[in-house]
Amino acid sequence: MSDVLIATIAIIFATVYCFNCIKNPQSAWRSFMKTIPVGVLGFGAIWYGSPWLLVFGLIASAIGDFALSRSGQRAFLTGLVAFAVAHVFYVALFWQGWSYISLIPLGLLVAYGMSCEFWLIPHTGSLKWAVRGYVVCIVAMAATAAGTGHPLAILGAVLFVVSDSLLGRGLFRLDTAHPGYLRNSSSVWITYIAAQVLIFLAFA
Repeated sequence: MSDVLIATIAIIFATVYCFNCIKNPQSAWRSFMKTIPVGVLGFGAIWYGSPWLLVFGLIASAIGDFALSRSGQRAFLTGLVAFAVAHVFYVALFWQGWSYISLIPLGLLVAYGMSCEFWLIPHTGSLKWAVRGYVVCIVAMAATAAGTGHPLAILGAVLFVVSDSLLGRGLFRLDTAHPGYLRNSSSVWITYIAAQVLIFLAFA
């Protein structure tokens, strides 16, 4: 079973979720379908003998997918922690191939992290410190990816930042009745799956 085949299977499941489940209310089936795509990548990474840091990052992400498919602050925090852990694994994975990072991408990432203090953090209420911690994790992940010089890893990391930015916008800046809410949710999912697939293909 090739890495491309595994990625294709994950994309098929992700497409089914995007067009048939994402707009539906919370249910066990919706949670299952949201968890499957990255779960497939995790299983594939094990099958393919990929680095364990990649496997752990994908498994932690799948746990985060399931948690964020549920409602309530406890589920959100569980998902946030799961993805923060996933980014720690990815940082360790990228660090193994790290060579250097130029000042321009590093400066852009730092500027992005600082910008969250203006457009995101003021809207997060009691979760502001948890969200701040997550922003640090995602910036560190993207910075170490940039240091690898690997095109797929870099693009995957950039898409992860885009996806999480859109997720933050949807969770804290948009009301569910907003006409752009569903479109934002679809964009979160598409960029997120693309990010995970690219990272998987880079290191599988």
